[in-house]
Amino acid sequence: EKIHIINNSGWVAFKNAGNCTGEGTYSDPYVIEDLVIDGGGSGSCIWIENSSVYFRIEKCSVSYSSIGIRLSNVNNSLIITNNCSPHYYGIYLSECNNNTISGNIANNNGFGIYLYDSNNNTISGNTANDNAGNGISVNYLWESVSGNNIIISGNTANNNDNGIYLYNSNYSTISGNTANNNTYIGIFISGNNNIISENNAINNSGWIHSFGIVVGVISNYNNTISGNTASNNVYGI
Repeated sequence: EKIHIINNSGWVAFKNAGNCTGEGTYSDPYVIEDLVIDGGGSGSCIWIENSSVYFRIEKCSVSYSSIGIRLSNVNNSLIITNNCSPHYYGIYLSECNNNTISGNIANNNGFGIYLYDSNNNTISGNTANDNAGNGISVNYLWESVSGNNIIISGNTANNNDNGIYLYNSNYSTISGNTANNNTYIGIFISGNNNIISENNAINNSGWIHSFGIVVGVISNYNNTISGNTASNNVYGI
């Protein structure tokens, strides 16, 4: 059965119905775990919105919906070790801050992991392969002056259209990721004051203008690129 929780009060009702454990605090978060949900081809398997309590979604298998796990205006979540495929979006966050997405599998979707207008989030140790669009995407409608502060580390994003793609992102770190065998670009970032280090972007060569790593050149300043491997692409960096 699909899950839809709205507001902090929705968590209380969800727990009182016996559907999760915890108290919603930092030391004792609400926990949704070990569920298998078939979305029936539409909607979201798990959708949390307008939530500021602490919670974890872990070890769930969600399949066959438009979005596997969806967070809207959510803070303080851990999304860990879930399997999200196939969907249009495996994991989708919009206007969400201070969340961690770690150890998940988001393969064979339209987009694997997708963040929109979301700040101070960590995406680490995930696998986002064989997606029709981007493996991992972070997009902002407007470029922030204060910074977006996204950490993307230790992920694998292979065999997608683009591996890891950040647009209008500032003060973010992309490190230790593998983005190989993508059609267009292994790693792309536009924005200011970002760090791109120790990544592997190899064999991204499915198009005449494919790149290993691309840093946007219009209104992009103070980006640091170091220690990356970008080989066997049409263009390296």
